[in-house]
Amino acid sequence: QHSGTFTAPDICFWLFLLVVLEIGTDWIKFCLIAKFSEMQTKTFEVYREVLLADILLCRCGQLTSVSQVTGHDTSAQPENGSTNKELAVKDGKERPHLGK
Repeated sequence: QHSGTFTAPDICFWLFLLVVLEIGTDWIKFCLIAKFSEMQTKTFEVYREVLLADILLCRCGQLTSVSQVTGHDTSAQPENGSTNKELAVKDGKERPHLGK
């Protein structure tokens, strides 16, 4: 007969299982999105740089912009002169992009 109380190992097991399932689900979703979307690999490189810059910016009070962390001027236009909005449109369809 079960008394209705849970021991610490029981709770830890279920919490660990929940976290593992959530991470596994997120990886499956990411893999499917990466496979079936038409995103270029450069998009992931830019995302990685922005993510790392955001982490560093919130941990280091002296830095005030992403360009200080990455060394790239984020306000500059691309080399071919097109705007971020123009780069987000391909084949007449609007695509999400990482530019601000």
